[in-house]
Amino acid sequence: MEHELLACDSVQYLEGWIDVLGNGLLKKTTLKSSDNQPVNPQNGQDVKIWTRILLENRKNVEPPKYLSFTIGSGDVCQALEICVPLMKLEETILILADVRFCPPSAGCQPPGSRLFLEVTLLSIRGVRIKERSEEEQLELIHREREKGNTYFQMKDYQLALFTYTCALKIIESSSEGEIKSEQKDMLLDEKVKCYSNMAACHLKTGNLKETISCCDVVLQHRPHHCKALFRKGKVLAMQQIYPLSIVFLKKALAVQPEHPEIKEEIKTIISTWKKQRIPGITEKFGHSSSKRPVTRQSSFEKINWKWTIGISAVALGSMIFYKWR
Repeated sequence: MEHELLACDSVQYLEGWIDVLGNGLLKKTTLKSSDNQPVNPQNGQDVKIWTRILLENRKNVEPPKYLSFTIGSGDVCQALEICVPLMKLEETILILADVRFCPPSAGCQPPGSRLFLEVTLLSIRGVRIKERSEEEQLELIHREREKGNTYFQMKDYQLALFTYTCALKIIESSSEGEIKSEQKDMLLDEKVKCYSNMAACHLKTGNLKETISCCDVVLQHRPHHCKALFRKGKVLAMQQIYPLSIVFLKKALAVQPEHPEIKEEIKTIISTWKKQRIPGITEKFGHSSSKRPVTRQSSFEKINWKWTIGISAVALGSMIFYKWR
């Protein structure tokens, strides 16, 4: 099979680049469309591809080759693991990836380098997710979520988010049609875990709106989910919505009364709120350590107002009498 990569000078003019992870580190575009039905390979299916890797100056990093692997197995580099499931049969794509997403053979390139991967999807084999047993479906979901946890621990939050999203797609596919109540509960449990972990990723990257959205999904199914309550309360405090923030944090504290981080967060927020001198904070959420100073009335304030009015009337009458005398 002969393939001809477009000259790199013309790559920048290619249209349809998709930023797969949303951070510019992994992009793809289509070189040759497919006439096949829009069916993508799914986790657990076996695929065969033709691929080659080139530097931005078109120099080959390694010779072109055929690869066979199972989607979701982690047997290939991240660029292929992520992008091949987005392909159609007989489609050819061009991937522009940061070197850390590429095979170990590209490891000699300096950090921050980018490589091209040209990929053609030749075949898809194996049963689809929906056709697998309940145990196999749950195993695929669990494996994908654990992969996301690994990326999170590596502080690769964008890749973790992508992996959790893939797990949610498997959950959605597995939830179609009639399923047993026991499996439904297990799928819901995995869904809650994925959204909870996604909330943690969004919080780490400062995406406050998405953090709250993910927490809301978790709380919709698990109203007493401590981490979701805590994260939502923390984000509300970052948005300076202190009263509602304390409400959610106190709910989290009710679930785990001895949690030191929750206690400290509540203490910090109340302190911040008090410094802004918002009325009602002391009376509603705490007790002031200092007593209000007792103000003494001056001798002038103790004067009976009846005497004041009387004296003023006499003075005014005297002035009128003197004028017209």
